[in-house]
Amino acid sequence: MNSYYGRKVSAIIASLSFFLYPAFGQPNLGFTEAMIIKKTGDTMNCFVEIAPGYEDIVIYRLNKDGQGLTMKAKEIQTIITAYQIYESIPLGKNKKLMALIADGPVKLYKYIIIFNGNAGPAGTINLFGKPDITYVIKKTDNYYEINEKGYNSSLMDVLKDCDQVVKKIESDNYKFMELEQAVKDYNNCNKPQLITRQGENDMRFLGTWKSDMKDEVTKNNLGETTMTFYNEGKLIYETKLSYSRNSLKTELIYRTIGDSLISDKPSHAEERISIYKFENDDKLILEIQGVRCVFLRRKKG
Repeated sequence: MNSYYGRKVSAIIASLSFFLYPAFGQPNLGFTEAMIIKKTGDTMNCFVEIAPGYEDIVIYRLNKDGQGLTMKAKEIQTIITAYQIYESIPLGKNKKLMALIADGPVKLYKYIIIFNGNAGPAGTINLFGKPDITYVIKKTDNYYEINEKGYNSSLMDVLKDCDQVVKKIESDNYKFMELEQAVKDYNNCNKPQLITRQGENDMRFLGTWKSDMKDEVTKNNLGETTMTFYNEGKLIYETKLSYSRNSLKTELIYRTIGDSLISDKPSHAEERISIYKFENDDKLILEIQGVRCVFLRRKKG
């Protein structure tokens, strides 16, 4: 994938992952609305089959009730749904679509294979048998494979520059099925705790803000997006799907400290921090992991 499309994909993931939180391994089969980004840079809005993971083939539909079609997994760079982000990540000598389960300076990906069960249609992995799980940690553009056997030693090699994490590894605090916490702890290493009291939120946020579709960066990365901030610290984030009349809606909690907007989802605690600036009372600049997005006020709170 060339550098232009690499930046484009990274920007999309950065903006979406700020608000969307992973729910790996949805138990109900079916199809969910998604965006597929191919390694050529082409994008496709569609419905993908829900599965705990993908092997060689991804099944998708062009519309909700349409015919099932197939695409080779090796052609895909990223799949983005309301529940999960999958990326093509080096694993052994190949690349696999792996679920992004911890984001930040260091990222954690998860790949699952189901044994002792029947393969789904055209290669989709279904929930049968004993799962075999492999993690990959991405740190400073290097990829480290973490398997269950000897995982503490492998984890130590990658995260040894954080004393807090090292102590927990030595105490066997991190279980293999819960390595997400180790990466979260590492990403928070030596950061001061952000503490706020009720009533300290920046009151200028209150009301409804809509993405500025005249700003090309915002349009390309967020599309038509609405944020509604409430006085009690609730945030409703809604993105309109370009290929249907539906929207993806996420309910969050938020707080502000200085020039930082801290967002969190109660059901999947993982703080996301973005730098903000008000150019005037009706124009908000939100920098999401380096992507500068513009929002215009639609309604005051």
